[in-house]
Amino acid sequence: MIFVKNQLSIMVLAAILMSCGVSKRTTEDHRVEKIEQQTERNIISLPDDGPVSIPIMTTTTVPTGTAGNNDRINYPSVILPPIVYPSANDEDEDEEKKLEAAKIRRPDNYAGLYWLGDGYDVILGARKESCFKSEAVSYRAYPVMQSSDQVDVVFTTDELARKLSVDYNVEASGIYEGVTYTPSIKTSILRETNLGLAAMVAVAEFKYVKEKLSVYGSQPELSDASKALLASDPEAFRRQCGDKFTRSITTGATLTIVFTATHQSLTVHDTQSIESALKVGVGELFKVDAKSTLSADQKNILSSLRISTRCYSQGVSANPCAENQLNLSSVTLGDQAVLDRISQAKKTLAKEIADGESVASLREEFEHYPAPEGMASNQVYVDYKGKLAKVQEWLKVEQEVRRICQSELFRGLDDDCNSSYEEVSEGLAMCAEQANWSLGRCKLPSLETAQQIRSLGDAGEVTLYEHGDLTGTSLKLNLGTVLNPKSAIEANVIYNLRDLKFKGLADKISVVTADLKHGWQLVLFEHADGQGKTFTIDDTLKGEVHLTKFNDKASSFKIERIPSL
Repeated sequence: MIFVKNQLSIMVLAAILMSCGVSKRTTEDHRVEKIEQQTERNIISLPDDGPVSIPIMTTTTVPTGTAGNNDRINYPSVILPPIVYPSANDEDEDEEKKLEAAKIRRPDNYAGLYWLGDGYDVILGARKESCFKSEAVSYRAYPVMQSSDQVDVVFTTDELARKLSVDYNVEASGIYEGVTYTPSIKTSILRETNLGLAAMVAVAEFKYVKEKLSVYGSQPELSDASKALLASDPEAFRRQCGDKFTRSITTGATLTIVFTATHQSLTVHDTQSIESALKVGVGELFKVDAKSTLSADQKNILSSLRISTRCYSQGVSANPCAENQLNLSSVTLGDQAVLDRISQAKKTLAKEIADGESVASLREEFEHYPAPEGMASNQVYVDYKGKLAKVQEWLKVEQEVRRICQSELFRGLDDDCNSSYEEVSEGLAMCAEQANWSLGRCKLPSLETAQQIRSLGDAGEVTLYEHGDLTGTSLKLNLGTVLNPKSAIEANVIYNLRDLKFKGLADKISVVTADLKHGWQLVLFEHADGQGKTFTIDDTLKGEVHLTKFNDKASSFKIERIPSL
C-alpha cells in the first residue's frame, strides 16, 4: 500500500499514472467527497424547520493495478468543514454553489432513469409505475468512487441471495413461470448456481461503486389519481403502484466469479475445513488478502475438490469475462495464469467505470409508501407481509427439493422432481398473484408437500456400542439431515472414530443398532481415513447388528447412498 504524503509526491504519482496510460487529471479532480449520511436510509433529508449540517469526508481510490504494481493507491483522507444547507422551503440562491462545493449533483431530470421513485411488488419482485407527482420528486447523486474485493463461501440459495443483496422472492427463484421479467445479473447468478448436495460455492466479487442516486426529500407526494385510487380501492393501488417505491440506487460495476467446488472422491474433511481452505484459496487467486497462505492440509483439501467457475460482469460495455476466458470447467487455485487473467479483467472494469458512463444498478433500497395525511398505513395499504411469509416457506421447500434433484447422488427422479416443482409452483401462484388472494387458497406448505423427494435426505439413525451386550460407551448418530452441509454427520464424508466427538470408540465397537431408511448404508472401515477392510450395514439390517469378525476393528465410517440406487 502506498500513501502519498505531500503535493510533490502527488505530482510525481500523476506523472507515473500518465505513463501507464491513465488520462491526465489534476489532484483536485481525483478528490471525491464521501457524504457521512444522517439517516438509517443512508440519504440526506432536509427538515422543514431549519438547516441541517452535513460533514464531508474526501477520499480518493485509484483502481487496483493502474500504477502497474497491483497496489491500491490511497490519498490521505481530509475532513472538510461542515456544509450547512438551507431548509427545504428556503429559496436560497447559493444552494447550487453549496451543492457544487459538496460535489453533489442535482440532475435536471432523473425520472425514468434506474427506476428511481418507481413502485415495487415485494412478493413478485416486479417493478411498478411511479405513483408520485412528477413535480414533487427531485433527485440527488452522491459520489463514491471506491473499489473493494470480497470472498464469501455459501451453502444455500438463501445465503447466496443475502450475499448478492437480493430479496429471494418469486422472480429471483425462477420457479414460477407466471413471472416473465428479464432476470438481472444477480438473479441469473441465483438461478444458474448449482448448490447441490456435493457442492460448496465461493463467490468472489470485485466491486467498483461510482455514486449513489437518491430520491430527495423525506416523503414525496402521491399524485392526485393515485390518492383517489388508494382511497377507493387499496387492492387496485397495490396492483398499480406496488408495496414500496425505490428510494435509492447505488451504481457502478462488478466482476463476480462463482467458484463451485464438488468432491472428486470420498472426503475425510468436514465442511468447516473445506470452507476455510476454499475461502483462503479463492482469496489468494482473487488477491483479496495478499498475506493469506494455504497450509499443507488446506492444499490437500483443495486437491480433493473439482472446481469450476462462472464469471459475470455488469456496468461495463466490454465483456471482461469472455475476453479473459474466466468461464472454466476446471481450475486450480493458485494458478498464476488464471490470477493474471482475473487481474486484467478487474483493471479493465475499474478503468471503464471510472472514466465512462456505462454503469449498472448494484444495489437498491426500497421504502414503504408514506401514509396520506391523517391516516395510518394499516388503514389504507394492503398488508402483503402474511402472503410474503408463506411464499418464503414455499421457496424453502423448492430449495430443498432442488438440492436433491440436482445432486449426482440420486438418479431416476425426473418424474418425481417435476411433479414436486409443479406442486410448489401452484402453491406459489396462490400466494404470489394478488388476483388469487380472494380465493382464500394461499396456505403454508404442508409436511406432505414434496415429501417423497424431501424424505430422501433422512438416512435414519444408528447407535454404536462398545460391548456386545449393549453396555459400556455408546453413541447415537442421528442421520436425519445428512444432506445438509452443516449437519453434524454429512453423507459421503469419512469420519475418524478417534476424534473426540466420537467418545473414543475407535477400535472398540462390538454392536450397532441400525434403523436406516431406504437407500442408505453405513460403511465401517478398518483403519482411519477410510482405509483397510470394510463392514457394511445397509437398509435391510434392522435392530442389533453384531460385528463378529469385525469386532473392535472399526476406526472410521461414512454414511452413503447404496451404489445400485
